[in-house]
Parts: sequence; C-alpha cells; structure tokens
Amino acid sequence: MATSTLELGIDVGDLDRVIQIDAPATVASFLQRLGRTGRRSGAKRNCLFLATSPESLLQAAALVELWREGYVEPIKPPAVPYHLFAQQVLALLLQQGAIPENRILSALAGLIRSACLNEAACADIIRHMLEMCLLASDSGLLMVGDQAERLYGAKHYITLLSIFDSPPLFTVFWGPKEIGAVHPISFHADARGGPVILSLAGRSWQVGHIDWDRQAAQVTPADDRGKSRWLGESRPLSNKLCQAVRNVLLDSDASSWWSKRAKDQIASARENAPAVASDATVVEIDTDRARVTWWTFAGLNANFELAASWPGTVRFDNFSVTLEGRIPLDRIHEWIRAESLVDPTRLDLLPRWKFHECLPPKLQKESLLVRLQDRTSVEIARTSRIEYRDSA
Repeated sequence: MATSTLELGIDVGDLDRVIQIDAPATVASFLQRLGRTGRRSGAKRNCLFLATSPESLLQAAALVELWREGYVEPIKPPAVPYHLFAQQVLALLLQQGAIPENRILSALAGLIRSACLNEAACADIIRHMLEMCLLASDSGLLMVGDQAERLYGAKHYITLLSIFDSPPLFTVFWGPKEIGAVHPISFHADARGGPVILSLAGRSWQVGHIDWDRQAAQVTPADDRGKSRWLGESRPLSNKLCQAVRNVLLDSDASSWWSKRAKDQIASARENAPAVASDATVVEIDTDRARVTWWTFAGLNANFELAASWPGTVRFDNFSVTLEGRIPLDRIHEWIRAESLVDPTRLDLLPRWKFHECLPPKLQKESLLVRLQDRTSVEIARTSRIEYRDSA
C-alpha cells in the first residue's frame, strides 16, 4: 500500500513496514511515520529509507542518529502571534454579531496577556482591518466586513475554525518536471538585484517566473555547479538537523543499519566534505569562479539572516552562504564576526500565513522577521572557529 497520509491520523490498518522515499524534515515526522508499524503483538517497528540523492541519504542518516540519541523537536508556539488576535476578533464578532468598538480589546484581554501582545499594536490591527473592509463599523459597533466574508466566508467560515496552516513551500519546476520544493525565503533577491540561484536535485538552477498564488516557480539550469554542491537543498531544515548532518560527515564509522550502497555513498561524501570539526566552520575560496562559500551547517533560517546582512550578491541554503565576487579575506572575516542585522526593506516577499491580510504592512514585516530569525544559531556560526580553504 502506498500512501502519503502517515502523519494525518488516518487509519490505514496494521502495517509491517514503512518505506520512506527520501527523508522527512524533522525527527517528529519520522517518529509519526515509524509509529504506524509494529502494532501487532510481537511485531517490531521498522522503516526503510530509499534515498534518491546524496543529500537525502545524509539527512536520513542524521535523523536516525538524532532519534537514537532520544532527541525530538520541542513544540514552540509562533512568536508574536498577532494573526491569532485577528482571527479571534473575527471569530468573536461572528459569535456575537456585533461588539462595541471600545470593548473589543477588553473582550480579548486574556489572549493579549497570555500571548504577550502589545495592546497598541492590537489597536492598530483593528484600525487596519477597518480600512481594508475586513471589519465594518456602524454607530460604534464592530462587525465582520465584506472583505472578510469574501476571504473567509466559504462553507460557513470554516477557515476561521483553525489557525493552523501548512508550511509555505513552493514547488519548483523545470518545464513540466517537478524537481523539488523550497521555502519562499529562498527567493530572497540580493542587494544588487542579481538572479536568484537555487540548489536542487544535485545542481544549480536560476529562478525565472514565480507564481505567488499557485506557490510554484519555474527554473532553468545554471552553469554554476561547482565543488561540494551536493549539499544544496532549500527545504527548510533546523540547525539541530544540519549539525547532525555535519556529525555524520565528520564521523569515520559506518552504522550497522546502513546498506552497502549507503555506506559507499556516505564514505564518498566524507572524502570531500566541507567540515573539519563540530566547533568550526569552513570558508571555501573559489578563485576560478570568483566566489566564497561559508559552510555554516546552521539551517535555512540562520543562513537567511546571515545572507541578508551581506550588501552584495549572495545566495544561501540550509548548509552554506555563498558570496559572489573576488572578496578580500579581511572583509570576509569582518562580515562573519559582525553583528547580523537584516534590513527589512530587503524582504521583498512575505510568506502567506493565515490571516496575514489582517495585519498592517509594518507589523507583517516585524512578525516575519521574528519568525525567520534564529539568533542563537547565527551567534554560534559567527563565533565558531574558522578554517579557510582553497576549493581548487
């Protein structure tokens, strides 16, 4: 039986084995899928990974090692959940029909306190929703506006019944062929407006058309493969998982649960791995291609923040940040050690989480920055020991 519903709570009966194509992005997802097996008396839970690329194989190996260590991702509520405040405003108005405008904040005072929201920002959200016709006001009474009915009113406002949303991933196509999925921050344009280059399916791609409504992007091959790009992938991974991938590369042993082909492939990856120690990062200088790659193994959010602090042409993925041009070593070193500051004006896209339309543009960007930032991982990368290496 083939299914993609192993995490949805759908009863698919007793399973003898889970066969996983490539690797999920979290240990929690792996455990949810693994837990579908071994339910019969005397049976054992088991999972077979079929990796279609070297990076997926390394990711699977890292996931299992984290699981064997007893690690599972902690559950973290979204930071500054102002979109939740907007959802509760609409839900409350639907429930009661109308509420005096001067009582709406006091009616949601418990949410404001428990979520550590700023009351003035909440008042700004109310004003913005009125301006956008998401709310309507009549004789001092607030009610649901026409625009909210158009956006959320289908099937008796079923959209308002849940705040959860799927991760904002874009499907990437080369012509009609699907080659992967990326987080929208991967389309972040550099300061000079250069082309956006992604690393997927073992090679580099230049982004052409982006369909924001359908969450899809068209790409064409880019002549920019270079050395060690086998790690390139833009589906967001955590710092913890990326560090585990580096540990797999640094280790010299082969796990007993690896197949012969897996052992051979990982051994080959280790030969040219841009990793030297768990407390060090590698800066590869490619003089021929006039670029510098900093292998941080810090995760997509941290590398986005690091890339956004560079004033020139830059691209990034889960494992590295690449600067274009012939850059002096002292300037590279100064950038690595400097404090990371993301210019909000460089956020030329906003991942569409639920109810983002209800927030004023400034609050949208502030919320986005907080959601994307991984300051702890950035600080670790910036203060780690650096080894400079000629990639020739």
